[in-house]
Amino acid sequence: MTIDVLPTIADVIGVRLPWQVEGRSLRAGPVEREVHVGARDTTVAARSDDVAADVLRVARHNATLFGDGKDSLYRLGPRSELLGRAVANLARTAAANADIELVRPSEIAHVRRSSGYVPAHIVGRLDWSEARHKEVLAIVLNGRIAAVTTSFVSRGRTLFSSLVDETLFVDGQNTVEVFAVRGSGGGTRLLRLGGTGGRGATLAATRGEP
Repeated sequence: MTIDVLPTIADVIGVRLPWQVEGRSLRAGPVEREVHVGARDTTVAARSDDVAADVLRVARHNATLFGDGKDSLYRLGPRSELLGRAVANLARTAAANADIELVRPSEIAHVRRSSGYVPAHIVGRLDWSEARHKEVLAIVLNGRIAAVTTSFVSRGRTLFSSLVDETLFVDGQNTVEVFAVRGSGGGTRLLRLGGTGGRGATLAATRGEP
């Protein structure tokens, strides 16, 4: 916590603080503190290990309701027959004057699967003059179509939001590309709008909505 910064500095440089502080030096042993969560006029306090156990309990409960992996909510949306297909095997080209902006790009670039968390919620903004009112978009994760969703307009901006197949993530750097899906059946073609690698990629460092 920020209250630990000052005592840590004092500990490192060998200075004794002349007043009492709440924090502790990071060079000392781990500190067990209560986690305080506030909502309006209510504050709930709990031990950190109890909070972690509750998070795991909720995650397991959600998995029983919505599934996980190939049976999870990422399968919702149009053109489900495209899910899991390698984009290299599909007809594709680059869309002219298109750009996308992804939220939380640092999470996509630094995945550690053993942590129990992957950035499976892909959110972004589409800037493309040729975009349809509800553009069908394929979100490609590491070369495979991980979700197919539909764009929507909010406050004059064209946005997209979808869960992707978490099993397609790898440790470290991951690549996300977004394609517009045109045509159907054997005539399906993909128009690349942007992504984390290469032309047409704009990454937003913000943690909020684009």
